[in-house]
Amino acid sequence: MTNVYAWPPVNWVGSRWSILHPTGQSRSLLTGARYVSAAQRSRRVAMRKVNALGAARAAGGYMEMLRDLIGGGTGLVRLDSTPVNWHLDQARMIPARTGAIVEWTDGGVETTWTDGGVAMGWISGFVFTGSPTTDGGWPAIAVTGFPPNAIVARPGEYLTIDGEAGRVLSLARSDGAGEAVIRLRAAVTSSGRVLLGVQESAAFEVTAFSEPEQPVKGAWFYDLQFLEVFADEVPGGFTELDPWS
Repeated sequence: MTNVYAWPPVNWVGSRWSILHPTGQSRSLLTGARYVSAAQRSRRVAMRKVNALGAARAAGGYMEMLRDLIGGGTGLVRLDSTPVNWHLDQARMIPARTGAIVEWTDGGVETTWTDGGVAMGWISGFVFTGSPTTDGGWPAIAVTGFPPNAIVARPGEYLTIDGEAGRVLSLARSDGAGEAVIRLRAAVTSSGRVLLGVQESAAFEVTAFSEPEQPVKGAWFYDLQFLEVFADEVPGGFTELDPWS
C-alpha cells in the first residue's frame, strides 16, 4: 500500500493542470516519412506555487511537513484540478451555474419526499439538463436552463452529465432561450443533469520540491511539480490519508 496524503490547507499563488501524452517518433530513412505513436498512457501533470506566509503564516510549515510525509517519493499527494482559464472568471461564474441538493430532516432524522410513490429530490439554485449531440462533426451536449445570451462554459473546463465526466472543447454561449451546445473533447452517452465547472482529482508523485531560503524580510515561495500515478501501478493500491483535518 502507498500512502496518498491530502493537500495541506494552504492556498496557491500559481498553478498548472495539464495532460502529458508521451509519444514515440521515428522517420523513414528512405522517404523521410514521420511516424508517431503513443508510447505510454497519458498522465496529468500539475504544479503549485505556495507563499510561505499564507495560511496564517503557517504555509511554510505545512510545506515542510508535506515534504517530510512523502519521504522523498515513498508517499504521494492527492490534488484537485485548478482552473486552466483565469481563476477569477471561474469564481464569478459559480453562482450562475451551481445547484445544491437540499436534504430534509424531521427531528434530526432524514426525510424522503415522494410523488406518487416515487422518490423525488430538491435542488437549490440552477439546474441544467442535457443530452448528447454533435456540433460541426464534434461530440457535444445540448443543455438547457442557462441565463440567456451568456458565456456558459470555457475550453478546458470539466463537467459531468448524469455523473459521466466530460471536458469542454471550445467556448460556449447560450442563446436567447437559455440553451447552449457545448462541444466536448470526447463523446458522452448519458443524458440528465449537467454540472459545470467541476474538479478532477488525482494522486501524484512530487517530481520537484524547491528548497527556498527564508529571507530576513518579505515572503518566500515553495514550487512543486507533480506527475500522476495510477492506483494499478502501486502494489496494494492507495491508502488515502488526511493529517490536516
